[in-house]
Amino acid sequence: MGDFMGGVADDFVGNEGMDRAAMHNLLRMQALARSNFSVTTGPLQIQIQGEQASVIFDVVVAGGNRRLLPDSARAYSITSGWRIEAGEWRAYYAQWEPMP
Repeated sequence: MGDFMGGVADDFVGNEGMDRAAMHNLLRMQALARSNFSVTTGPLQIQIQGEQASVIFDVVVAGGNRRLLPDSARAYSITSGWRIEAGEWRAYYAQWEPMP
């Protein structure tokens, strides 16, 4: 989780005004609630303009209790905004919606 959060900007904004600390807590809650937690991304659509980029992709989040098949799985469509900070790409914006 630390590696993931290292790529999130301090002024991150997500769904419904979620800030960086709330994103960290959401991820921590998901990891604690499921002993086997996985995220699989689909192809990335990347557009770079100078030191900013947008990335659009689909993701499947699955979790379970160490069984062969996940107890739950859900697909989302994600649109994210990125910028270069101190030589590293960091996400400053993300919007996600459940896929039907």
